[in-house]
Order: sequence, then C-alpha cells, then structure tokens
Amino acid sequence: MIGHVAVAYGVTPDDITDKARHARYIEPRAVAAWLMRAHGLPLTRIGTHLNRDHSTVIHAVRNVDARPEWLRSAHVIRERMRAIGDAE
Repeated sequence: MIGHVAVAYGVTPDDITDKARHARYIEPRAVAAWLMRAHGLPLTRIGTHLNRDHSTVIHAVRNVDARPEWLRSAHVIRERMRAIGDAE
C-alpha cells in the first residue's frame, strides 16, 4: 500500500516511512495509514510499517477522515488498487 501511495503522490516509499517530519510527506503518510487501517491492520502494525507510534497513526487516520481532499485521495488510491487486484 505504501508503494501505491508513493506513486500517487510522486514520492518514494522511503519518504513515507522515514522518521523525518517534512510537511511534504504528511499527507501521503496519513493516507497510507488510513488505507492500512481500512484494510484492517492493527494500529501498532501500521505504526511499525510507518516508523511511527500507534497514537501518531490514530491522529493520521483522523486527519484523513477530517479532510475531504485527503479522504478523496485515499478512496481514489484504494479504487486503483482494487482495479489491479492489489487491495486484498
């Protein structure tokens, strides 16, 4: 999922999982967290994938839900993943 988000946002998977807190990577990282959570992954596991604490993951998922443009992007990426059979 991280790879799909990276492609959609024009960043690398390493940019999304890096410990750095650059503003450019906040939205793709949050969308990746949202997608993993929507897929049913536990918060701690998402945190491990993103090099973040589970509470940071909770905040990221809530941010996506609260921002219509981010949520729209998450849905578009999820549909693209489903279209190529990579959502399950």
